[in-house]
Amino acid sequence: MLHFDLQGNVTSPSTKMYRRRSLTETLIALLTLFWAAPSLRAQTSDGVVGTLAGNPEAGVVDNTGTSARFLHPTFPAVTRGGDIVYVSDTYNQLIRKVYVASGIVYTVAGSTVGYLDGTATLAAFSNPSGLALSYWEDELFISDTGNACLRKYVIASGDASVPSFSIPRP
Repeated sequence: MLHFDLQGNVTSPSTKMYRRRSLTETLIALLTLFWAAPSLRAQTSDGVVGTLAGNPEAGVVDNTGTSARFLHPTFPAVTRGGDIVYVSDTYNQLIRKVYVASGIVYTVAGSTVGYLDGTATLAAFSNPSGLALSYWEDELFISDTGNACLRKYVIASGDASVPSFSIPRP
């Protein structure tokens, strides 16, 4: 698991073989995803923990800070600048976007459980999980676990589809 700070710095966790190390020049505050709670929590370098978005009450609400609701936020993808975090809200079948500076959360893709390509909230996923931003940060790749396929979300247009290089679904 990688940890992301509010300025976009990244660190890797320590293991028995490797000590925790900074993957960027400075480490000021870590953005840590607490898997057991429907929220994104931030930890400063001096150990102070606060909520970036969400709270213990699960749900689906696009809002700011603790007024936002998630059900099961997982697998963040963070822009190089560290200003935006994309999160799979897996059990809500949604892809959410969080602005780090303000804590504003809104849904960028997804609706109900299913398999449907389309724009923004017309697209349907089945337990979206892993996320990865393209090098240019113009596309977000989504592991659509329940549909056993890779999906592509085009950030500028809001289209979600199966990328042209994908392996056809069984």
